[in-house]
Amino acid sequence: MKRELGSDSVPNEHGVDLRESKRADYLAKFSFELTDPGTKRGRGKNRTPLQIAVSAASGKSDDDALIWSDYCAGMRGAKMLTWSRGLREAVALDDEPTDAEILQVEEAQEAESIATITSGAWNSVRFRRGMACAILEAAELAPSCTDAATAIQALIWGATPSRVPP
Repeated sequence: MKRELGSDSVPNEHGVDLRESKRADYLAKFSFELTDPGTKRGRGKNRTPLQIAVSAASGKSDDDALIWSDYCAGMRGAKMLTWSRGLREAVALDDEPTDAEILQVEEAQEAESIATITSGAWNSVRFRRGMACAILEAAELAPSCTDAATAIQALIWGATPSRVPP
C-alpha cells in the first residue's frame, strides 16, 4: 500500500492519515478485492481458495479435494469482514442481524416457481460452462416471472442447436 498511496498512508501509532489520493483507481481496486474475493487470482504457482475449490470440483486432482476440505474445516465459523469496535454505533447503524434472524426471514418468504425445466432440457445444458449461473441470473434479474421464464427458455433453446423451439 505504501508504494501506491505514499508514506503518509502507512499506519503508525496514531492510525492512518488518509487524504485525497490521485490514485483513486488503485483504491477502487483494493476495496473491490477486499469485498469480492472471487475476482482475486493467485500469482505464479499460488492459488486462491476459490481457485482450489474449482479445481477440486472438477475432480481432476485428489490433492485439491483434500486441500479444499482442510481449508473448509479450518475456516469454519470465520468471518470475511467484521466491523471495528464502535464503528456501527459511530455511523448510527442498528445492530447487525444474527445468522438465525436472517435465516428466519428467509424461511418466512414463500418460494415462487419461475419455470420448470424438463430433465431432457436440463441434461442438454447442465454441463455447459456457466449455463446454470446464467439460468439463475435470468430468474433473479427478470422484472417478472413471465420474463424470467422466457429468458430461461431462450437460454436453453439457444444452447441446444439440434432442437427447434415449439
